[in-house]
Amino acid sequence: MSHADRERWDTRYRTGGYSRTPSRFVASYAPSPRQGARAVDIACGAGRNTLHLATLGYQVDAVDVSPEALAVLRREAERLGVADRLTIIEADLDVWRPAPDRYDLAVQIGFYDPWLLPSLGAAVVRGGLVIIETMNLVMRTRRIDFALSHAMPRGTLAAAFARWDILCYSDSAGAFGERSHIVARRPVCR
Repeated sequence: MSHADRERWDTRYRTGGYSRTPSRFVASYAPSPRQGARAVDIACGAGRNTLHLATLGYQVDAVDVSPEALAVLRREAERLGVADRLTIIEADLDVWRPAPDRYDLAVQIGFYDPWLLPSLGAAVVRGGLVIIETMNLVMRTRRIDFALSHAMPRGTLAAAFARWDILCYSDSAGAFGERSHIVARRPVCR
């Protein structure tokens, strides 16, 4: 990610322009974890989903490029008493990749990188879940300045997880159809 990307995100988190409410998909579909269950929250920002998962009992790797966002997350985790359940990772998401077969749950909300998607699926253990929600190309009809590189082509998630058990999927979750999401379970036997 460019220095300008990091600066833009740092400014957003420095000024409080972020949500504290977990994604509706994470809130609805993240299962109660078994003892020692691990989750990863990619592009976690200030940690709205990370904190929800840690509160449920997951050990969470929280990954983001913005040191400002991660500082907000650290403070809130301390306040909620879940800091010991977090591993905070400041990383360039154009380079960083999760370890394979490590996580019971992988979450990626509001971020898209086509090169990261295969690694995200590979990071989930058999029987584990992915929860992904991001902007798709329809967003360009609403905001011409929206970066094409951050807009997922429709059908991408269905293709990437075609061999998984799909629990929830849509390419038009937003009011104007500009969002794509998927909740999928990695098959145990395939």
